[in-house]
Amino acid sequence: MLKLKGLPPPPALKGPPPLPGLKLPAKVIEKPKQVPRIPLRKIQWDKVRPDKINGTVWAKLDDTKVKLDIDFIEKEFAKDVA
Repeated sequence: MLKLKGLPPPPALKGPPPLPGLKLPAKVIEKPKQVPRIPLRKIQWDKVRPDKINGTVWAKLDDTKVKLDIDFIEKEFAKDVA
């Protein structure tokens, strides 16, 4: 590497600019991961990307106010022990 006396190092490189038309939500909230008490069967679902949530029911849903019967879910979806 060539060193030039008296000159500062070059500036650090920045990431690429955002893609045109790609709008991310202003704030993505990290939610704590919920861990079941027992092994459950896998379900097949597609995760909605954060940039696709605006304008859907998922943007309006406050999952901290949704009450689930965890005992029922664990009983109904318990992994079969062979």
